[in-house]
Amino acid sequence: MPAATQTQVAAAGGVQIQPSAAATLTDDQLVLGQISYGASIDAVRQRHGEPNEIDQDDGMMKYEYKNVFDLYVANGIVQRIKVDDLNALGTPKGIKVGSSVDDVVAAYGQPNAVVGDHIIYHSANNPSVGLNFEIESNHVEKIVCGRLQ
Repeated sequence: MPAATQTQVAAAGGVQIQPSAAATLTDDQLVLGQISYGASIDAVRQRHGEPNEIDQDDGMMKYEYKNVFDLYVANGIVQRIKVDDLNALGTPKGIKVGSSVDDVVAAYGQPNAVVGDHIIYHSANNPSVGLNFEIESNHVEKIVCGRLQ
């Protein structure tokens, strides 16, 4: 989405958002479910145990921890964390599946982009990395942290 002015408004899940003064994320905000973007898969396995399933997906290894989270790993490093189940896992600012759009904007400020039903915040150091909140009925349905697709 190109830089927006204050008069341009985009809709996400039916909610009006003005991405005029967009926020960016610091590296310590690239965390979901207490797993950091860039963590080693070995450290995750030590903390969370073995995944239920390991598959190849999107050019990476996908580690599925059923009803908890999915990890996308390349060369032993976590590239993407996905949570789409209603559980207690969330961001360091307390946003989780089921949080409202208002909660997301209150926690992170105006997004860098709103694409369809996705509210996206980019990392200050690397715009291809960030947080992507998928919205359904004005609430977070899925959170992806790390490499943005």
